[in-house]
Amino acid sequence: MLDAAINSINACPDNYETFKNHVWKSATASIPRSGRKQYIPCLTEQSKTLYSEYKQAYENDPFAEDTIEIGESLLSSIGSEKRDRWQELITGIDLTHNSKKAWKTIKKLNSESNTNTSIPETTPNKVAHQLLLNGKPNNKPRGYKKKLKEDTNKIMNESSTQFPPFSIEEVDAGIKTIKLGKAAGIDGITPEMVHHLGPRAREWITRLFNKCVITKKVPKVWKKTKDVALLKPGKDPKSPKSYRPISLLCVLYKLYERLIMTRISPIVDDQLSCDQAGFRPGRSCCGQVLNLTQFIEDGYENQLKTGAVFVDLTAAYDTVNHKVLLFKVAKMIKKHHNNQSPGISA
Repeated sequence: MLDAAINSINACPDNYETFKNHVWKSATASIPRSGRKQYIPCLTEQSKTLYSEYKQAYENDPFAEDTIEIGESLLSSIGSEKRDRWQELITGIDLTHNSKKAWKTIKKLNSESNTNTSIPETTPNKVAHQLLLNGKPNNKPRGYKKKLKEDTNKIMNESSTQFPPFSIEEVDAGIKTIKLGKAAGIDGITPEMVHHLGPRAREWITRLFNKCVITKKVPKVWKKTKDVALLKPGKDPKSPKSYRPISLLCVLYKLYERLIMTRISPIVDDQLSCDQAGFRPGRSCCGQVLNLTQFIEDGYENQLKTGAVFVDLTAAYDTVNHKVLLFKVAKMIKKHHNNQSPGISA
């Protein structure tokens, strides 16, 4: 249905809104929607038969011996099924093979059934104002921003290397990495919708991504986020600083970023310090702790003292200067291409 609807739509950022509407229309028509008016947990086929008999007997005489006997049999059958399901649930908790599933089950078991929804003691405007203060740069010399922009554009314009167009295989591989069950962005397209896109829709997305690279322009809705402020554990709910903002990006925009990241990560990763472990595959906090412990033990063996400084930056992610970060990444990519030399083999 969607593949036929987008045949005549040109793949460009300006037509993304039309594409989104067709996705929603197809999803509404294709995804079944139903609800159970009555649901009794642990009702097996045998229990269903007993339940039907009990309803009939109850209508005839609620206090008859047969009605009471059938009711007791029904409760016994449901109770037996509950015990079997509980044993199956406990047996299935395996931290060795699937720790994520196990911890998810444990979290459900520990969660309180009657959680009181507390009213936030601060307003969204106060939290937003605090985020603006966190991202406000320090005083820079006059003309700093202009020079930084000129230097970044100069590096990008000097590069003779063309960005190869994305292939449908890259898009398919990227879609497979999208996790299901995550929240949608402001366009309302969920990960499940993207996973079930047909071949023509995936080709349309591929052409859209390539058009974004050529024109250096993305759909306007991709620049908007749905922000949710979560209270940090143990923090004062009255203070705007106590809230951690979570930005929900559009799923297709995250896919576009991931494809670009896959292209540039091998280039950038080779130029990063070997001591840096944050957001790098194959590295973790546990590895850094192990390295520090080993370094201290080596110092003991050589009669040396080891000093360590632990720094916790306030609002570290909110204070990142993205323009400087872009400039550094551009320099890394340029350096990589400048160091390449052509080779001739016979």
